[in-house]
Amino acid sequence: MSTPGICGNWETADSASRAECRRSLTRGTFPGSQPVLQGDCAFAETVGLDALRACLARSDSSASACPVAGAWRVRQPDGVTRAAEWRRCGTQGGEYAGDSIVSPLHFLLLRRDSLANSPLIFSYSNLAEPGAGGLDTVLAVDFDGDGADELFYIDQVYGTGAMFEPCALSVAAGRLRCWNGPEFPSGSAVLGRGELLYKGWIQMAGGPGEARETAGPMFATGRSIWYFTPVYRDGDANCCPTSGATLWVEARPRNGRFETGLVLRVREDSSQVVTGVDTLHR
Repeated sequence: MSTPGICGNWETADSASRAECRRSLTRGTFPGSQPVLQGDCAFAETVGLDALRACLARSDSSASACPVAGAWRVRQPDGVTRAAEWRRCGTQGGEYAGDSIVSPLHFLLLRRDSLANSPLIFSYSNLAEPGAGGLDTVLAVDFDGDGADELFYIDQVYGTGAMFEPCALSVAAGRLRCWNGPEFPSGSAVLGRGELLYKGWIQMAGGPGEARETAGPMFATGRSIWYFTPVYRDGDANCCPTSGATLWVEARPRNGRFETGLVLRVREDSSQVVTGVDTLHR
């Protein structure tokens, strides 16, 4: 069975495109499909297959000390069903130890096939900086309804900035990748004079004005994912944007990527009741 890598099957000879991909890993620039950089063994691929396998084996060994927080059998676009595990040492939200917070260790493992002891082809961990961030969500879901599952995870950066890195991880054509999209608007295209975007984009189950209690599951086949961020004015405190506006972006799962759907500027009153909506993109 072939071993997928960021730059393609390891069992096939290096092609010009594969060599360029490995050079891109070193440079940190990635044209085309978004490769998987969140894995702590990603850069070992630039060294060679032995280095990559050794790194993945170390991750597997380190993760074995932590209990299983979730486990899945994921049937992926290349037709292979793979075992996936989320392992976590510590409580999800962290624990206080005196005046400090002890953050949990997270490991996400994807194996070559469905056997629980088969070699890894991908690993993520926050072992290097557990206090900086960790896994917020992990699940297996067929986003675009093609009969294959994506292993979806969110790498959350701790703090008030609403910063996170989502990945719908799949294996196709011998390559590991995160889905591309959606495209978020640049500030200059959607902001007025004296306005700025101060925080990251927050995921929501429903669109503007839709109550969380009635929106249904956030991640499901064919369901759009919504992102929003508040619009700040110059001089606003971090806690308290005063523009009364938020930007919303719809991510539509289509054919192995998240297409950009509606982009909206939503006006709200002081009670967060929607008073107007401007469509910036359809």
